[in-house]
Amino acid sequence: AHEVSDDLKYALRSSIELLGNEAIHWRKNRNLPVFKGKTDAENLTQECLRYMYRLLFLFYIESRPDLGYAPLGSDIYRLGYSLESLRDIQRVNFCSEEDKEGFYISDSLDRLFLMIWNGYPKRDDPNKQILLEEEETFYESFRLTPLRSHLFDPDRRVRYCRCAPR
Repeated sequence: AHEVSDDLKYALRSSIELLGNEAIHWRKNRNLPVFKGKTDAENLTQECLRYMYRLLFLFYIESRPDLGYAPLGSDIYRLGYSLESLRDIQRVNFCSEEDKEGFYISDSLDRLFLMIWNGYPKRDDPNKQILLEEEETFYESFRLTPLRSHLFDPDRRVRYCRCAPR
C-alpha cells in the first residue's frame, strides 16, 4: 500500500507539472503574457490540482460501477463520454498538425465536467425528479445525477489554457 501511495503521489505531481507546463506553452504560442506577474503561479497550481482531482474522481467512479453513478451500462456514455473512450482517441497517431494541436479531448472533458455539475439530461430544477411518462425520452440514452460539488463548479474551471495532447 505504501508503494502504491508513493507511486500515485509522484505520478500526480508529474501530471500536475505537465498540465501546468502545457498551460504555459499554450499561452506562449498565443502571445499571451506568461511571466512578469501575468500568470499567477499559485492560481495555476490550484487549477491544475482541481483538474487532476476531477480526473481522479472520474477514474474512481468509472472503475466502480457498483456505486451506480457513472452510466457505464449505456453504450452512448461508455463509447462517447467515458475516460476509456477518450484514452482510445489519445492513442491514435495523428497525421496533421491541426489534429495534433486539436482540443477534442479537452473539450470532451469540459463537457463531461459540466454534465456532472448539471446532471444529464439537464433540468431546470435539478432537485425535481423526472416523471415516469418522460422515461421514453431517454430510451437508449443515459442519466447523470447532478453533482453540485465545488470540484465540478463551472465557475472554478481552468482559465489558463485549453490543453491539446502533445
